[in-house]
Amino acid sequence: MSAVPDNIVQFKVPKKPKVREKEAPPDQRKVCVVPIKAIRDASLTDASIRVLAILCSYTNRAGITWVSQNRLAADMGVTKQAISKQFVKLKAAGYIEVVKRGF
Repeated sequence: MSAVPDNIVQFKVPKKPKVREKEAPPDQRKVCVVPIKAIRDASLTDASIRVLAILCSYTNRAGITWVSQNRLAADMGVTKQAISKQFVKLKAAGYIEVVKRGF
């Protein structure tokens, strides 16, 4: 008499799947709309205008975007803190409005 019952089904662990990494598709954005008022505003720095331009490149036709500051920082090659600092300036100047939990 064996200790293993006869009705047990044998199970084998499957092999690890082969994962292939795909290349990221090229950036499809060609132009963006930036307020001309921001370009002429002497109180904005060049960094603020650059952040506003990259932010505008992610907006839809209604001017709404859900892009993260981390993504903007990665696109510009700066830190998230640098983006956040420019957001404060742009928000104070009235060029952007940050809505939390856009419900």
